Amino acid sequence: MVYSSTIEAIKVQTPPKIDGKVDEASWQKAAVVSEFIQREPNTGATVSEKTMVYICYDKDYLYFGFVCHDHPEKITAKKIARDAPLPNEDKVVIILDTFLDRRNAYWFEINPRGAEGDALFS
Repeated sequence: MVYSSTIEAIKVQTPPKIDGKVDEASWQKAAVVSEFIQREPNTGATVSEKTMVYICYDKDYLYFGFVCHDHPEKITAKKIARDAPLPNEDKVVIILDTFLDRRNAYWFEINPRGAEGDALFS
């Protein structure tokens, strides 16, 4: 099952401050995505908790800001090492198909403890 949509990032003149908050003017001008579906554990089902993703860019960078609502006691995040697989953890993943071929992409992921991973898929 393939789900696809297109979101156009909004150009901002002043880059957002990277401080864990999405409350400044640059983030307020950003494109916002809030309609998501699950991949795991229930593929195609609506998400159990609201998530909002803010997307903007400036002359140098592309920015993503996340607001993930959840119950803190239910969050699964054990890994803290960089590039450690995060298979059964709560995380956010960004996959950028910059080649527009649905075959090659850049993959970025992070969990609530700050474990990061990235890859180039071909």
